[in-house]
Amino acid sequence: MKPETFRKIIELNKDFYNEIGQSFSSKRQYPWEGWGRVVVHIKTLLDEKDTIKVLDLGCGNGRFYDYLASNLTTNKFEYTGCDISEPLLSISKSKYPNTEFLQLDIISDLEKIHEKYDVVACFGITHHIPSFEFRKKWFEKLSKLVESKGLLILTFWEFNNDKRFSKSSRNITSGSVKIGENDIEEGDYFLGWDKKNNAFRYVHIYSEEEYKLLDSLLIREKLHFEDTYRSDGKSDLLNLYKIYKKIT
Repeated sequence: MKPETFRKIIELNKDFYNEIGQSFSSKRQYPWEGWGRVVVHIKTLLDEKDTIKVLDLGCGNGRFYDYLASNLTTNKFEYTGCDISEPLLSISKSKYPNTEFLQLDIISDLEKIHEKYDVVACFGITHHIPSFEFRKKWFEKLSKLVESKGLLILTFWEFNNDKRFSKSSRNITSGSVKIGENDIEEGDYFLGWDKKNNAFRYVHIYSEEEYKLLDSLLIREKLHFEDTYRSDGKSDLLNLYKIYKKIT
């Protein structure tokens, strides 16, 4: 993927979440079904450590913090949420004023996070990362944020399993951004939000080959495979979960 296309996609997604932040949050009020199994792994980790540090990348309106606070003893974990969307972070900060939320481009500027965490959670993020080559570098950087014996929790949005998202496109014109099918890669699409606006976001569906490559990459980074399953949505197939544990 050309650098110019990469930059356009990053701006497209940033504009999307800034434009529809309030509407997006209103439709994202409930926890994901798959989080129940995530918390089982986190509780196992708490059997080994007195307290844990949690990094929630792409935290949105903070609902994963709310879920953890409802299912874990609050003095057992320290939470940091990161997101690029100012409207969504404003909602998070107003709902949870004593919790740390940071505005950060977690795709382009992941290296600005210098601490390590016992739990690094990426819900609803991986499908927004453009470029096959950049994704490999991004996951390598991500792996270095995980503390020894800590967990890396990833989800992959498989929207092709839901008929609601069948109207995806391989080209887009949104505002000043124009991206054609020849500019993007296999598995890349654009999805709108509703008929009231012209807001679109870039999304990527991972192939089985990419999943295998990701597993191999993370294993090289001392992250051993712990669990995988599909959950969420009416079909229970909307998200693929992958959970890894750092062994060093």
